[in-house]
Amino acid sequence: MISNTVFPEKAHVRELDRFSILPYLDFTLFSSTFGMRKPHPDIYLKGANLAGVAPAECVYIGDRYLEDVVGPSEVGMPAVLKLMAGQEYPEDMPGDLRTIETLSELNRYLDF
Repeated sequence: MISNTVFPEKAHVRELDRFSILPYLDFTLFSSTFGMRKPHPDIYLKGANLAGVAPAECVYIGDRYLEDVVGPSEVGMPAVLKLMAGQEYPEDMPGDLRTIETLSELNRYLDF
């Protein structure tokens, strides 16, 4: 998990643990600790490194076009945009952009 935040990492980790999400994550990477925010390329490269794979072997999923699609794509990391109702997206997004509306749709883009 990679997240932009101004809050201390320990606060987020505590919440992830409280909601029993932490066991599902191999790592967490918060901009407040890392010192750079998405879409800086180094944060995606560090995430791939923590996952132990090349950026091209990852799939980045997020709901913001710049931070969650453009940023990872610039380091060769495939991305999927989770469309959110009420959120504005650029009109000129690529036609071949991978998008989902629910997480259950991810299987369209993942090769198991």
